[in-house]
Amino acid sequence: MKSIKSRYVHLPELRRIDRHRSVPKAISTATKTKRVMIDSQKRKEENLKKHSKEGKVLKLTERSNHLVASEE
Repeated sequence: MKSIKSRYVHLPELRRIDRHRSVPKAISTATKTKRVMIDSQKRKEENLKKHSKEGKVLKLTERSNHLVASEE
């Protein structure tokens, strides 16, 4: 592939093809689904903070959401 790139580096078509990376459909749909899930969770937390009393809702960081168990 390097020799083809070096030979036809001046052509814009080759640069365009080289820029585009093909990603498997399952991975792209999973990424989109995960993004929707994260966005909806953030929106839900924001709404919960907006419509609750001061100090009732604890502020959770995204890192602490992923903890399953804490070691003590």
